[in-house]
Amino acid sequence: MDNFSHWLKTQMDARGWSQSDFARASGLTRQVISYYLTGKTKTPDPEALRALADALRMPPEVVFRAAGVLPQTSDDPWVDEMSHKLSQLHPALRETAGRLINALADQEDASRRTKVLMPKEAEK
Repeated sequence: MDNFSHWLKTQMDARGWSQSDFARASGLTRQVISYYLTGKTKTPDPEALRALADALRMPPEVVFRAAGVLPQTSDDPWVDEMSHKLSQLHPALRETAGRLINALADQEDASRRTKVLMPKEAEK
């Protein structure tokens, strides 16, 4: 099973979908879904990828990257998906999301520093 086939199977499993369910949701045939899952079709056409993205309720770029049509922008597909979602927000909401992410990162950094400093202070 190639990476795209495995990725599609994971997406289906997460939703509890059969091939028929996925076909209905995407408007593609069950046979086409089967070809993608078995790797018989190496690179789906762009319209089929868009249909898969719509069915999965994902940005098309995420599905295109999973299919190897677009290069990964990061090593983490979740980061790509969140980046896409952030780009769709109103600028004021992006600013709020940025502040929230910065606060969470600061909290994580402080937590790491505390864990590192505590053992050293215990030696004194």
